[in-house]
Amino acid sequence: VFKPPILLMDEPLSALDKKLREHMQLELKSIQERTGVTVLYVTHDQEEALTMSSRIAVMDRGKIQQVGTPAEVYHTPANRFVADFIGETNFLPARVENVFDATANLRLAGQVPCTVPKTPGMTPGTQGVLSVRPENLFFSQDGNESTGPVLTGKIQDSLFLGDAFKCFIRLSQQDETGPPPVVVMKRFGRMPQVTPKTRVTIGWNPSDAQFFI
Repeated sequence: VFKPPILLMDEPLSALDKKLREHMQLELKSIQERTGVTVLYVTHDQEEALTMSSRIAVMDRGKIQQVGTPAEVYHTPANRFVADFIGETNFLPARVENVFDATANLRLAGQVPCTVPKTPGMTPGTQGVLSVRPENLFFSQDGNESTGPVLTGKIQDSLFLGDAFKCFIRLSQQDETGPPPVVVMKRFGRMPQVTPKTRVTIGWNPSDAQFFI
């Protein structure tokens, strides 16, 4: 029996439907764990990469942008490309106001203050974006949920996903031709009753956001 030290799999499940693909993902992981063979798994499906891997290498134009565990790559992306490529995120235009030993003060939408962990390259006046995952945002109609930064906007659209609800919110500082609406993901049980045009406030915990140049 041939036992290669490394096995290359180049998008082996891309032609399968969702349920069969998920079943085969578990089967392949089980086989890999039993045999102990190192598998180099190539995929353009970000969710599949997170599911199948013990370590992920994210590449852009032939260059490795980040190598780490699925949790590291998802929760602490090395740069804006990785944050955008792995999973879904919101990019809010921001400018650095002040930089301290461990933190920095930002200004969002020209007026909303926000504090984030300090990252390399931060200097007063630096323009960039604040990245916040949809599941880390929360919103309400009375503004009482957030103890951190708060933005206001209106519900533009919403999607029912079975086990979750995805809302698209147009910020008050945005016009229809401006940046895409902010995306908020809500699991059932805490979802407020909202309809298009409903005015809401959006908030997040500062530790759940990252600044990228």
